[in-house]
Amino acid sequence: MLILVVLLPITSALLVSLLVTPVYVERSFAIVTPALMLLLARGVVIAPRRSPMPYLGTALVVLMMVGVVVHHTQADPAKPPLREALAVVVQGAEDSDMILHLQDASYLPSLYYKRSRAGALVDAGQRLWLPPMVYALLGGEVIQSGDSSLADRVWLTVMPGYVGPQQQTFLDAWEAAHPTIQSWGWGLSVQVRLYARGD
Repeated sequence: MLILVVLLPITSALLVSLLVTPVYVERSFAIVTPALMLLLARGVVIAPRRSPMPYLGTALVVLMMVGVVVHHTQADPAKPPLREALAVVVQGAEDSDMILHLQDASYLPSLYYKRSRAGALVDAGQRLWLPPMVYALLGGEVIQSGDSSLADRVWLTVMPGYVGPQQQTFLDAWEAAHPTIQSWGWGLSVQVRLYARGD
């Protein structure tokens, strides 16, 4: 039962990420911690006179090494492809273009991966993860939804699974007022859209 408690959340998140859409909520894995502690305690209690710690330590080191190698060689299926989305924007954006993000979930990673081309976060009335001054400390900028059509071409990164009611209202009005030049999509996880300036 303890092994099921540990494996079921991780396996479920992996399967949903591979088959449906990326699911990454790291706090959801906190539920496996008590089961892991009980498994370790049980291993210590039922072990023979020899301590199991060398085996547990070796297993931990091997898992950490495998995790580091996999992290650097394969994309995490549970994380949205934000690097790929940012690469599209960086390769196609001109100096005069405006780069916008509709959610913190795409803007914060963009500040981390490529701050100089991260653009700005649109405040469409949603609840921001951080105050605007914290974004400024990170090298970012938060703009109001009315200040978002100042360039001839505008790039907008949207994560459809995180669109709230206020953001949907902004998005509908934006779509009606600005013709789409081109769009890129990675399923329902991330979309990048390039718009022309409206009349």
